[in-house]
Order: sequence, then C-alpha cells, then structure tokens
Amino acid sequence: MEVEKKPEKIHLGDTAALKRALDDAAIEALTAADFQINHILIDIKIALGALACIVACIGQFYPGKLPDTFYPVLACVVSYFTLSLALTVYTTFIEKDTIAQTRGKADLIIRSKMPRFQDVYTLGIRPQGSKADSAEEVKLASSVGSYFDSEGVLAVDLFKAEVSDLLERLLAASSSRGEAKKSQ
Repeated sequence: MEVEKKPEKIHLGDTAALKRALDDAAIEALTAADFQINHILIDIKIALGALACIVACIGQFYPGKLPDTFYPVLACVVSYFTLSLALTVYTTFIEKDTIAQTRGKADLIIRSKMPRFQDVYTLGIRPQGSKADSAEEVKLASSVGSYFDSEGVLAVDLFKAEVSDLLERLLAASSSRGEAKKSQ
C-alpha cells in the first residue's frame, strides 16, 4: 500500500529551493522510467567531506598540549585544507551542474541550470561520453512559473511528463544516429 505524499509548498522567492524541487522531480521521472541512478557523484562528495571532518576532529581532539603536538596538528590542518580544496575542485570542474547519472538501460548524464535571479530552469539530458552542449544533448528550458502554482506547489505530473518527453526525444535521436552509423 503506497502512502500518498502531501504536496510540499515552496517559497516562490527561494530559487535554490525551486531548482532543488525540480531536480528531485526530474530524478523521480527517471526512476519511474526504469532508469537506475548511479550515485557515484554523490558518494565521492560524501567521502571527501567525511574524510575532511575526520581529519578536523583528529586535529581538534589530538591528545596533548600544543607545543608538543604542533606537527600532528599541522598535518591535520594541511590535510583538511587539501581535502576541502579537492572537494571544491571536484564540484566545480568535474561535477559541474550534473544532478544525476544513470546506468543500465542507458548511461545518461542529467544536468540542470537555473541562473541566480532568473526564473528559467534548463534541464539537459545527454549520453555519457558525449560533450556538454553537444548535438546529442536534448534540453528543456522554461520558466519555473510553468510548473509551480501561486501557492508554491509543484505540478509534479506535468513536469514528469515533460521529462519523459525529453527522454523519448533523446532515445529516438540516439537510435536514429546508431542506425545511420551502421549503414555507413
């Protein structure tokens, strides 16, 4: 027996919350379409953050007084800085705007953007291994007002239907490109 969720109201002025709600709904649409989510991006961020926290705790609670523990504490501070830098570099240059990756049925990368102080949400889906903004990527760009009512409730079914249409366009384009390559 499935419990029906009460729709969550989101403050319409909070663009980060609006984007997060749309990202979550996009991921739900992927899982509803039998795509498996590959959690490696999130797992790497969690591992780097957890290691940084562990190193910080070791540095904070290292037994002894400071003149005697200077080098172990220094090693912890340098390690914490290095791990924090690695996490920042990872999220900025590797993860970028990727919200999910799929595996199994098709290896896809799902990206989303919503520039600050703007209402346009852009969702892009492309095959893994293709370049960002390539011809293989299909995009959906529309105002968040298309998906949220005046109370801040997301029209989940409408958004999931658009994500499903986007997936169908991508899979149809991928299969037609695959057939064109075979005929050459």
